Amino acid sequence: MVYEATFARLTYDNPKFIPDNDEEYIAYQEFKKTFGDDGSVLVIGIETPKIWNTDFFNDWCALSDQIEKTEGTQRVLSLANIPMLSKGMETNVIGEDTFTREVFVQKEVVKEKVKSQAELDSLKNIILNLKFYENIIFVDSGDFTLMAVTLEKKILDSKKRIDYVNDLVDKVESVCGKYDVVAHYSGLPYIRTKFSKRVETELRFFTALSMLITSLILLFFFRSFYILIFSMLVVMSGVFWSLGILVLLGYKITMFIGLLPPLIVVIGIANCIYLINKYHDEYRAHSNKIKALQRVISKVGIAVFFTNLTTAIGFGVFVLTGSTVLQEFGLTAFLSVMAVFIISIILIPIIFSYLPEPADRHTKHLDSKYLRKIIEKLSHIVTNKRKLVYIVTGAVVVIMLFGMSRVNAVGYMVDDISKSDQIYKDLKFFERNVKGVLPFEIVVDTKKDGAIQNPRILRKIDYFEREILTRYPDLSRSISIAQVINFARQELHDGDSRFYRIPGNLELSTIMSLMPSSNTSRNSKMIRSMIDSANSKARISVQLADIGTRKTKILKQEILAAADTVFNYERQDSEEPTDSIISIEISEEDSTRMDTTYFAKLVTTYTPVDSSEKIEVRLTGTSVIFVKGNDYLNRNLLISLIVAFIVIGSIMATIFISLRMIVISLIPNIIPLLFSAGTMGYFGVALKPSTVLVFSVAFGIAVDFTIHFLSKYRMELRKNKFNIQKAVAKALNETGVSMVYTSIILFFGFIIFAGSSFGGTIALGVFTSLTLVIALLSNLIVLPSLLLSYDLALERAKSKKSPLIDYPDDAA
Repeated sequence: MVYEATFARLTYDNPKFIPDNDEEYIAYQEFKKTFGDDGSVLVIGIETPKIWNTDFFNDWCALSDQIEKTEGTQRVLSLANIPMLSKGMETNVIGEDTFTREVFVQKEVVKEKVKSQAELDSLKNIILNLKFYENIIFVDSGDFTLMAVTLEKKILDSKKRIDYVNDLVDKVESVCGKYDVVAHYSGLPYIRTKFSKRVETELRFFTALSMLITSLILLFFFRSFYILIFSMLVVMSGVFWSLGILVLLGYKITMFIGLLPPLIVVIGIANCIYLINKYHDEYRAHSNKIKALQRVISKVGIAVFFTNLTTAIGFGVFVLTGSTVLQEFGLTAFLSVMAVFIISIILIPIIFSYLPEPADRHTKHLDSKYLRKIIEKLSHIVTNKRKLVYIVTGAVVVIMLFGMSRVNAVGYMVDDISKSDQIYKDLKFFERNVKGVLPFEIVVDTKKDGAIQNPRILRKIDYFEREILTRYPDLSRSISIAQVINFARQELHDGDSRFYRIPGNLELSTIMSLMPSSNTSRNSKMIRSMIDSANSKARISVQLADIGTRKTKILKQEILAAADTVFNYERQDSEEPTDSIISIEISEEDSTRMDTTYFAKLVTTYTPVDSSEKIEVRLTGTSVIFVKGNDYLNRNLLISLIVAFIVIGSIMATIFISLRMIVISLIPNIIPLLFSAGTMGYFGVALKPSTVLVFSVAFGIAVDFTIHFLSKYRMELRKNKFNIQKAVAKALNETGVSMVYTSIILFFGFIIFAGSSFGGTIALGVFTSLTLVIALLSNLIVLPSLLLSYDLALERAKSKKSPLIDYPDDAA
């Protein structure tokens, strides 16, 4: 497994949370096939008047050229190579004939190095007059400019992307640092690269940190370097097995799987504590090492198996989500947890059979006066103050149910990044200047070849764009075939920006005749990226601010409604006579006007177009897919949590036979989940994939406490002739210590994730730790209280049935 683990690799693909047969995912794949990848652009932005300084402008242009020549760059668009349209000649060869005609060609504004400030000022006026690029490459003030770098596919989804991005940042910083200008970076390639690097860093860091913390706790509890060293050997074996299993399954390390090694450390150490505690307890009873080790397996082996099984199921239910990322995590985690159980149950007895007998100082932890006092106090509470326990528990449940009702389900594209992180700050920088950088695509499908060139359709596209951009401030300037035609018209009128609008039929015909026809020429690429080869589909490309899934869903609905009105209804304005007089207020300046009333009103009516003329409008792009993926994950993670309840409840049924015992065993583990959900509501933590994940994981681990306690309780019940009070007290005394030790390990094992740079990982660490602490208290207080309230006659009857988990008598 060590050998296999050496082949573990990070994934550099965009995480996929939607199944292949989803309609929106299929539409997105079709969009990428037709128009290209929408998530391949990395953006660099600066905001400084120095951009119009000759020296800095020349260096910025040189930087743009340098990046464009870098391997892996498909294209760069910036002030350095911003193109304008002009008339030129196009030559086409058909068979043996050669045809030449006049067409629009792209011509770079900046042709060479700027020699003077006056020349730059002249170029500035030309550039800022190009309305097509306004609020995309530059803004009205002229101080902000953006460089858009499109990456090649081979770089985008490979490890080379990390070196490419790091090299690009170094190049930019070398230029901007020279002039004391702050550069900002964003776009999906940049964000994904930074995420991948942090996953790799945190995988190593948290695995090492979890081993360090658990080592210190083990040393503090057992005061033995033997126990420390060989427990770490067991744990390291588990970590290598988890990585080996990952490779054998053909998976790569994702953000979720990156959490697995430190989790295996924590779970492995918990196994060691249960087994070593029982070994020490048995050895102290009869001083026979081999007999003590044999009883470790016979008395707690099955219990440890079921605790590991329930933990594994907490992870394994993610296989049911339908999300590739979570399915891989769930299967890998399930097999890894069961592997660490096998390693623990085999290696611990074998290793300790060769080690010296435990000395008195090694078993002192079993007699901790402070811990014993706590256990005695808990025993007193559950024996004498059960009514108070139920009142407090009921009050907590009611309070937390109210808090849970305040939980909102919303996710953000960069949800897992702290607001103090530079990635988040840079994203907000771009949102402030150009509204956003997250791809949001609108596809207008006429279903007829050549229909996009219809003047009526082009006008509707232009009108629709103006409508949505006016109505929704979270959308950036749009790019479409209509904007290309507007741009062409402006250039047809000597660059006069007043002509940047859709032309009339005659002028439109002239412009369309000047469009380049060759699909391979550079001049046609601008058009070809906006419409499909059959001229039946048009793309309206905008960028969206990171407004969250809830607002994005509302935005989608409203845009689709607006699109249906614009494209599938014909507007008719008419004057309708009216009997009423409509008064018009006249200002002082217009007091010379005499017409203060109208006897007719303007009526706008909309009539639906013929069904054969209907146009289909679809929304797609990374932002839309993210929203769908987020909703899909939340829904399926909740389903998987319910499945976990059912499966773990079924396991409890095989262990304890009695239905009432099953209910009793689940109640103490539902309370901590309600507590965490309520806390999330009160602190405004949203329900999203990273927080939903907490409940399945925490529930699977929390049930371990219940299994250990009830297993010991059943044994003590028979030994004490069904005296429930004695059985509960003895179960508390023996398993309480191990449960506290294990909870301490688990708490620190999870709370270390609070130091992560990912919000989702922080939520997993904090809320899982909180859930496990409440689960410990619930299993040490509520569970014994419920058992003591159990009808003694029914308990005797049910206990005559043989449970699956059993312990041999002491005489065995």
